[in-house]
Amino acid sequence: MSQTTVRITETAHALLKHLAKREERPMQAVLEEALEEHRRRRFLQDVNAGYAALRSDSAQNASFVAETGEWDSANLDGLDRGRRKPFRPRRKRP
Repeated sequence: MSQTTVRITETAHALLKHLAKREERPMQAVLEEALEEHRRRRFLQDVNAGYAALRSDSAQNASFVAETGEWDSANLDGLDRGRRKPFRPRRKRP
């Protein structure tokens, strides 16, 4: 795997070193995990902002609700709600 150098403050380096020592993991692994968590958090913030913008536009929101309502009818694949069998996971074989 190729590597590169990234400049960080001494404070950030000390924190990274402390976390790596505490978790008994390489600093690179701690940093990669932190970046992935940040990426996921940012993604969800963007999704939430998009839904907030959608809700603020009543016409667009009504269209969205109508469209998702149409898709909800496909969830049962034509089955009657009252005749649906509850999901029972299979037993694991010994």
